Amino acid sequence: MISGDVSHGSLEVYLDITALLQSAFNRFFMFGLALSGLVQDSDLTAKQRDCSETLVSSSMALFEMINVILDFTKTRAGKITLRPAPTESDALLGDVVALLAPVAEARGSRS
Repeated sequence: MISGDVSHGSLEVYLDITALLQSAFNRFFMFGLALSGLVQDSDLTAKQRDCSETLVSSSMALFEMINVILDFTKTRAGKITLRPAPTESDALLGDVVALLAPVAEARGSRS
C-alpha cells in the first residue's frame, strides 16, 4: 500500500514493478485465452462447452479486476487520468449472475 510518506524514488520503483507485473500478467492471460479458443474449437459436449465458456468469462473478469487494482496504484500515484466511459451494466450483471448461479444452486438457493 502506498502511504503518504513514501519517497518519490520509492514510488517510481513501486510503479515500475507494478508495470512489469501488469505486462507479464497480460501476456499470460492472452496465452490462456488463445489456448481456450483452441479448446472451444474442438468437439465438446454441451456441459464441457458451458464450463469452457465460464472459464473464459471468469478469466476475463479476473483479468479486468487485476488490471483495475494495478491501475488504482497508478491513480494513487497521480500517474493515470480517469475518463468516463459507457458501461453495459445489464451485460455485467448477467455475467455475475451466470458466474454465481452454480454456487447458489449448490447451496440450495433459489433463483
